[in-house]
Amino acid sequence: PAFTENVARLLRLHDRGRIIINGAADFIVLDEDNFVHDVMLGGRWHVMAGKPVILGTFEKNIEEN
Repeated sequence: PAFTENVARLLRLHDRGRIIINGAADFIVLDEDNFVHDVMLGGRWHVMAGKPVILGTFEKNIEEN
């Protein structure tokens, strides 16, 4: 709760911080060394196995050039 439910409550994010029906599907999975391994935001994976799956605007522009 210190990193999830309590923070969401303080920030008044009522659909976050807990796994509930109709809640936001946001997850961060850490590896054994506490590095980000996976990230899910809004029900879509953004990082899997430490690698970006969905790139931001800046990364897309680099790939196009």
